[in-house]
Amino acid sequence: MAESLTQYLRFVRTQLLNEATGEVYNDAPRSDDYHRLYNFPWVADLFLQVYRWRQDSADLDRAVRIMRCYFQQGGAHYYAIGVPAPALITTLRAAGRTTEANALLTDFRALGDFILRHGQDYPQHEVNYEQSIVAPAAIYLLQLFQLTQEEKYRAGAAVQLRGLAAFNGDQPDYHLNGAAIRHWDGYWFGKRRLYGDTFSHYWSALSGIAFQKAAAVLPGTALPAAGPIFRNVLSLIHPDGSASCAFVYPLTVNGRRAHYADPWANDQDWGLYFALQYGGFAD
Repeated sequence: MAESLTQYLRFVRTQLLNEATGEVYNDAPRSDDYHRLYNFPWVADLFLQVYRWRQDSADLDRAVRIMRCYFQQGGAHYYAIGVPAPALITTLRAAGRTTEANALLTDFRALGDFILRHGQDYPQHEVNYEQSIVAPAAIYLLQLFQLTQEEKYRAGAAVQLRGLAAFNGDQPDYHLNGAAIRHWDGYWFGKRRLYGDTFSHYWSALSGIAFQKAAAVLPGTALPAAGPIFRNVLSLIHPDGSASCAFVYPLTVNGRRAHYADPWANDQDWGLYFALQYGGFAD
């Protein structure tokens, strides 16, 4: 497994990353035909986790450089998924790199303050409005409160959580139980390219992260339980180890038969990653 990971990291460094600047490309080989800020925090988090594994300072350097580049390119106004704010700050402080930690915290605050100013008037991202815009906003403010203990971030998170809860359902069908409303993911990322609501879908796990963190930061707030959300997205991974990027739920879509697990497996591993990190499954 270590050798496989080492080979993948070599691929990321040579095909998806400019190590000198921190630029993260959208495709191999270093193709930026579509510039996507979403990619930056994911690759930063990858190297941050690898640093925790092998304790090579070069990996931590890469994570820092990527996040600096992210903010240089407009990240302070972008609700990206998985910005590793607390993990990166605490890791830098533990490594004695407090100057870098403080500089990044200033950038992280700038994004948090931008989210506070906008409230529920969300800026357009790749779509106008969806659960994976609201959830990162809630998660991010909860993280900032934990980092800074500034009450404004906790109050702002409460606003985001109210909107996020509206996406969640609790119908008894396991596809829908604890699943946030998501749609068209099977079209954009699936093999059959069919529209339709996707239950289950891995980005529903973002709601689980938000509600799990809220239990500690805003105890007593009536919000959906996080556990069923993480279990829901794990249904995309089948007992034989195969997996699907999305389950297209409607029986038919535009006259075509649906209600199927798309045969492509790609980003569903985010659901597993989040469940291991936040869902209490690691033990």
